[in-house]
Amino acid sequence: MNGRRERGRCPLLLAALAVLAALLLLAALLPWWSQWRADLERAAVTEARVARYRSLVDSRAELEKALDEIAKRVEAQRYFIEAANLELAAAGLQQRIKTVVAEAGGTLVSTRNLSGGQRETGGNWIRIEVRMKGDTATLARVLLALRRERPVELVEALTVRGRALYRKRGNRMETTRRQELEIGFRVTARLQGNAS
Repeated sequence: MNGRRERGRCPLLLAALAVLAALLLLAALLPWWSQWRADLERAAVTEARVARYRSLVDSRAELEKALDEIAKRVEAQRYFIEAANLELAAAGLQQRIKTVVAEAGGTLVSTRNLSGGQRETGGNWIRIEVRMKGDTATLARVLLALRRERPVELVEALTVRGRALYRKRGNRMETTRRQELEIGFRVTARLQGNAS
């Protein structure tokens, strides 16, 4: 009976060993299988990227032609200031501001070039701080003139200070004299090409 018991246990023991061997084999192969699947996914992503880059390289001539066309249109529209360097561009913009303020009937107090330190950072932006005096109609004419003409100039940081003196006339208040405003703003424009 003992022999029968041992014989009955032997297949059970062999089956348990086979299951254990299969589990060990599975535990050894599972990380390899996961790595193989991850590598396949990465290869597919890389292949798609290479195909996209190839299509970009193939379309390079078309893109360069389109960029040249855009550059010609931008140049023809005169969006940017044309000058040899930032200093000349700033001087030209300051002269333009002086003319605009005078034509609008205002008094230019000062202009200051704020773009001098951009050479180190490679910036092509010209920034001019403007101080002027005039009334609200003068301010409107200056802003409209700067907006209408090209190259494009942005007006930023507008400040207006003034004090009107009023007197009572009947049931309403009216100003006793023309109100002169102290006006400050910054004009920003871009230099065409690279600053030197």
